Amino acid sequence: MKWLLLLAALVLMIASSDGRTLFVDPTGRVGSRTLADSIAMASPGDKIVVMPGSYYGATVDRSLSISGSGRVVIKGEGNSALIIGASGCRISNLYIEGSGSSSGLIIKSSDNVLDNCSLKGGPNGIEVQGTNNTVSDSRIDASLGMMLVGSKSTVQNDTFNGDKGIQMKDSSENVIKSCRFSTSQGIEITSSNNNNIEMNRFSGTSFGITLSKSGHNSLAENQFSGSYISGLDLLESSDNNLTGNLLNGSMLGISLRQSDKNLLTNNSCVRNERAGVYLNGSTDNQLIGNSLSKDGNGILLAASEKNTIVSNAASDNTYGISLRGSGHNILKNNSMKANLYNLRIDSGSSLVQAEDDFLQDIDVSNSADGKPICYLVEQRERVVLEGYAFVGLIECRNVSVSNQSISNSSTGVLLVGSTDCNAENCTIRRSENGVSMINSKNCTAEKCQSLSCKTGFLATRSSDNRLEYDVATNSSDTGLKIDGSSGLLINGGRASGGEMGLWIKNSPLCRVLDCIVTGNKDTGLGITSSPDCTLQGVKSSLNKEGINIVGSNGCKIDGCNASANSQDGLALLQLSDVRVTRNIALTNGQGIYVQSSKNIQIIDNNMSANTRHGLRMSMTSGCNITDNSFTRNQISGVNLVDCSGNNIYHNVFIDNVYQNAADNGDNLWDSGPKVGGNYWSDFKATGNPGDVSRIIPSNGVDRYPFKNPRGWS
Repeated sequence: MKWLLLLAALVLMIASSDGRTLFVDPTGRVGSRTLADSIAMASPGDKIVVMPGSYYGATVDRSLSISGSGRVVIKGEGNSALIIGASGCRISNLYIEGSGSSSGLIIKSSDNVLDNCSLKGGPNGIEVQGTNNTVSDSRIDASLGMMLVGSKSTVQNDTFNGDKGIQMKDSSENVIKSCRFSTSQGIEITSSNNNNIEMNRFSGTSFGITLSKSGHNSLAENQFSGSYISGLDLLESSDNNLTGNLLNGSMLGISLRQSDKNLLTNNSCVRNERAGVYLNGSTDNQLIGNSLSKDGNGILLAASEKNTIVSNAASDNTYGISLRGSGHNILKNNSMKANLYNLRIDSGSSLVQAEDDFLQDIDVSNSADGKPICYLVEQRERVVLEGYAFVGLIECRNVSVSNQSISNSSTGVLLVGSTDCNAENCTIRRSENGVSMINSKNCTAEKCQSLSCKTGFLATRSSDNRLEYDVATNSSDTGLKIDGSSGLLINGGRASGGEMGLWIKNSPLCRVLDCIVTGNKDTGLGITSSPDCTLQGVKSSLNKEGINIVGSNGCKIDGCNASANSQDGLALLQLSDVRVTRNIALTNGQGIYVQSSKNIQIIDNNMSANTRHGLRMSMTSGCNITDNSFTRNQISGVNLVDCSGNNIYHNVFIDNVYQNAADNGDNLWDSGPKVGGNYWSDFKATGNPGDVSRIIPSNGVDRYPFKNPRGWS
């Protein structure tokens, strides 16, 4: 009965068709047993209906319509299952299974239609070589779904599964529309122009769409999800139009690498780990009306110049818009809101700060959290009053910035290549840098506050600037950081509750006066490779280490108080010709620690009540230790390890708990019979000085100790 119904249906089909209708039937009751035989009997314009079953493949060398009735499987025998060599063919409702190294289906000719088919197996599903072919409503399961080398073809409503969906090379004017790609890589386009890729859905782990050396393509209204390295990636590709795409959850949403003159409009980038839109080495691109949210960077430019960024909305990102090592860009009417850091402009490296990277055209139409951006380039004699979300002074002179309240910016007030400029009474919160001075001279930050910033105040490659009465609180890196600068004055500043209070590196001739650094997790004040600096009146307490000076010869530390720090009050490492005078180092782990140094003058300091040593020296020579007080240190007043040629005299040693002093080297503990040695609370001397020696464990001797404290006065 079923067979009769089927025959009746076939008769109706034959009757209603223009050409002949041939059949392929594995039983031989209707038509040929093989597809190849039916093709051989057919004439151009005929239809072939394939009955349910499994068949070996064939080459279609004339214009035919071939369709399956029920489940029809066409298999290859070590090569392609179907090869379309004639134009004007229509292939539908077939399951095509390739084998071997050849593509399951090869379309060599033009004007063909593949509709509602399923292809799987083999390294390639379909290879399209001709022009004006259509592949629609089909499912392709293969390592490479489709190799498209022809032009003017349409791929529509198809589903791709495997490693790569479509590979397009030297092909133009194709349309790929409304397809679904569940492949590691979606579409790879190489040296191909004027193609339209629109309204497709991509989910994978490698790349969504890649363009290499391709131009004038349109990528519109596609959706990308999964964990792509990049959803849309352009390499050395120009004049492409990317519009209305949605990119979610990739490492990079849209990336342009060495790609110029592309147009990116109205794309939406959400939750992309590094950036929603990323440009590297790319110029003259336009980014207009894009929405960027919950990304690492909303828009990130690296080494990319002369791009236009207009009317984009960046919200809830780590960085809203970042220009890193990227000068001469135009920013207008962009809105940044609720980003951890709204706007970032820098050289992309802490080692190089090129002024050209900061030359931007950024006007007040740009905003962050509802407040305008002020970015001045080559301005003179200006006053910037309160009310901005970011202030940049680039190559400016005599510009004054005052009373700003700025938060969530990469830098609150940025000075680059500027001279005689001033920031006063500004408060910067929750930013990477509060006030930054780069390549600037004779500029001042005065009475400014940095609250919970990464670095409160930064000066790099600058000279003769002044930081006066500034406050940095809860800095996650450094309160005040001076790097590669000279002659800076830091006066009356405070740095507390941060990782490090104040750090000076590669910066000679700096002066730190009457500053307070307290409660920092690491060092209160550190100086590295910065000769001839002066510290005076500094108070450093409740830090891990009070003051640490390394490789900075000729420094002077005078009248400072480094007390109540958990390790050293004052650490002097690898130094020469340094003066340490009139300082207080109480209740630290050690009062003063000197290592691998020479010619240090330690005079008139109070190193008492420390939990270990008052003064500990290691591998140090040629120092003069005079008129100091060592009282009630828990181990010793002075401890010398592997030291030689040091002269220790006119010091007071009182009640140091374990021993007043210890020395295993060759050092002098007096300066002869007239000048004398030291006062020892645990030794009864005969005069001022006396002539009965006091032995220093384990190798020293004070030949002329004093009977009275400061008996030499």
